Amino acid sequence: MMILFDLRLNSLFRFTDDMIFIDAFRAWFLGRTTVIFRKMWVSLAACLTICLFPVTVSAQDVPIPAERPDGAFSEGVHAKYVVKSTFLPELVLVDIHSHLYRGEQDYDALLSFMDRNNVAKMALSGLTGADADQQSLEAASREPKRFLAFLRGFELDREHVNRYVRNCLVRGKYHGIGELFINGHGRCIPGDAPPLMEVYRTAGEFQVPVLFHWTIGSLNPAEFGSKEGFQQLKRVLEDNCATTFILAHCGKGPSPLRKNFPAILDYLLNRYKNLFMDISGLHDDLFSDEGELSEFGKCLVCLIEKYSDRFMLGFDVGEPGNLLSHADQVVRIYRKFLSSFSRKTAEKLAGRNSLNLFRRCSTTRSTIKKWKPRYVQGDPVKVSEASGTLFP
Repeated sequence: MMILFDLRLNSLFRFTDDMIFIDAFRAWFLGRTTVIFRKMWVSLAACLTICLFPVTVSAQDVPIPAERPDGAFSEGVHAKYVVKSTFLPELVLVDIHSHLYRGEQDYDALLSFMDRNNVAKMALSGLTGADADQQSLEAASREPKRFLAFLRGFELDREHVNRYVRNCLVRGKYHGIGELFINGHGRCIPGDAPPLMEVYRTAGEFQVPVLFHWTIGSLNPAEFGSKEGFQQLKRVLEDNCATTFILAHCGKGPSPLRKNFPAILDYLLNRYKNLFMDISGLHDDLFSDEGELSEFGKCLVCLIEKYSDRFMLGFDVGEPGNLLSHADQVVRIYRKFLSSFSRKTAEKLAGRNSLNLFRRCSTTRSTIKKWKPRYVQGDPVKVSEASGTLFP
C-alpha cells in the first residue's frame, strides 16, 4: 500500500522541477500515512483479539489498592461512620439471621426493635443453652407471623445427629437449620463430614434451608479460609443440589481478606444455584468513615446486582436487651446500603428474596428418589478453578 502511494506521488509531481520540494512532501506524507495506517492496524488487531479470544475476569484481575501491599483486599473495616437519617423507610425488611440470647426475656425487645425499624419477619435461632431449639420454637409459637424458628441446638460432629434433626423437622414447625458454625467463632470442623452430609440431605427432604457460618475469604489465622475448606464447601453444594444453603456473612470472616474474595463469591454463585448469601455482620465494612462506599461495598453492590435473587438481609442480633441502640444503627446502615441499588434489586434484598425462599422451602416433605452421593468425604472435587486460580 505504501508503494502505491509512492507511485501516485511520483506521477503527481512528474512535471515539477522542484525535486527538493517533492522529496520533502513525499517524506512528510508517507510518514503521516504510515502512522495513521499503523494505528488502524493496531485497532483492528485489538478488535479481532477481543472477538476471537474473549477475556474473562479472573481472581488475579481484582484490583488491590496501593495502601495494602501485603496482598490483602482493602475493605474499610469497622468504619466509624454513623448514619443519622433513615433511607427508604417505606421498604419492609425481613431478617434472615438473628438470635435469641435469653429466651422469653428477649421477645418484647425484639418486637419493639422490629416495629421501630419496619421489620416484618425475623428468623431466630437460640444462641446459648441446652434448650436453644426450644427457645426459638417458643418464640415462633408466640408470634407466628413475626418469628421463624431455626434449628441449631445440636453438636455438629456427633455420629447420630441426623436422628435428632429429623425428629425435630418432622414436627413441621422449624423453617430452617442454623446458624451452623463450620469455620468461625473459634471452631473449625470438616463441613463435609458424614454426619453433616446426612443433615444436609435431611434438610433437602424437608425443604428447609441450611444457614452456615463458613468463612472462606479471610487470611486471618483465627478464622482462616483454607483451600481445603473451599473444596469441602464445593463438595457439600455439589452433592446436595436439592438442598438450599445460605452462606452467612457471605463467608467473609475477619480481616485481612483474600484479594480475590469477590471473584470467589462470583464463582460460587455462578456455579451453584442452590447457594444463597446473607449480608449480616457486614455493616461496618460497607462504608468509609466519610460515608462513601468502601472498596468492599462497591464489589458487593456489583455482585448483588448481578445475582439479585440470591442475597438476603440479616441483622445478626445476638443480645436484644443489651444492643438495641446498636441494632437500630445497623438497620440504618443497611437501609443506606439499599439506596445504592435499583428499586427492584433493593426490594429483593430487603425482603422479597427471603420470603420467596421460605415460600419455596415449605415445611412439607418432598421426595428425592434414587439419591446417591457423588463424593465421599476427602474425595477431590474435579473443578479446575479450585486449584491455583482462586486459592493459589
